[in-house]
Amino acid sequence: MAAHRAGFNAAWQLTDDVMAHASYASGQKSGGINMSGLPVYPAGVPAMHRAIRSSSTVTVKPERNTTWEGGVKTNLLRRGPFQRQCLLHQGSGLSVHVVDNAAVVALRSYLANIPGSDRKGAGSRRVGSHRHALRVAIFRAYSDGRYTGYANGPVRSN
Repeated sequence: MAAHRAGFNAAWQLTDDVMAHASYASGQKSGGINMSGLPVYPAGVPAMHRAIRSSSTVTVKPERNTTWEGGVKTNLLRRGPFQRQCLLHQGSGLSVHVVDNAAVVALRSYLANIPGSDRKGAGSRRVGSHRHALRVAIFRAYSDGRYTGYANGPVRSN
C-alpha cells in the first residue's frame, strides 16, 4: 500500500513585529498484523461469540491523520518574542492497544483500530531575557482529546 502525505506551511509578516502562520498536514501510518495477544475464549465462555467476530482483529488497518495549525508570533512589547497557536487534529483508524476484560484467565491486550479521534489544543510561549545574560522561557498548553465513534472506549465518546 502506498503511503499518502500532503501538507503546506505558510507565514505572513504582517508588520515588523507581527508574523502569522498556518499549516496543514495529512498522513498515514501503515496497518499491520497482530502476531499475539488476540482474544481467545475457551468453549462455553459467554464472550466466545465475540471471539468468532474478533477474527477481524488479526489485521490492523492503516491510520490516517489530518492536522491544522495556526498562530501568531509577536515582539510588540520589545521584551522578547511571544507566540500563540491553536491546532485541530483529526484521525481515523487510530491504532491503540485494547484490553480484553472478558477473558477468564488473564487480561489480554491487542492492537486494534479506533474509528476516530479528535484533538483540539492551544498553546503559548513567552521568551524573555535579563541583560542578555539570562534567558527565560514560559510555556502554557491546553489539549482536549476524544475518541469519536468508539462507544466502549475509556474516554467518553461524542
